[in-house]
Amino acid sequence: MTQWQPINTAPKDIDLMLYCPEKGPTNHERIEIGVAYNSKGGTRHSWATLWAYVPPFPKPTEQGE
Repeated sequence: MTQWQPINTAPKDIDLMLYCPEKGPTNHERIEIGVAYNSKGGTRHSWATLWAYVPPFPKPTEQGE
């Protein structure tokens, strides 16, 4: 289960899942993968309100399993 947390607690410079609420007819509610805060450029995601770590990818299975 994903633990969503307030965006102001997001770690810097790593890819996260970012929850972006609906902000009008052209900006629909969605989840993005990206950086919430970039310390190199001093920028932050301007629309996300919550964040969670990206879950690990599933491990590939061998043929025939």
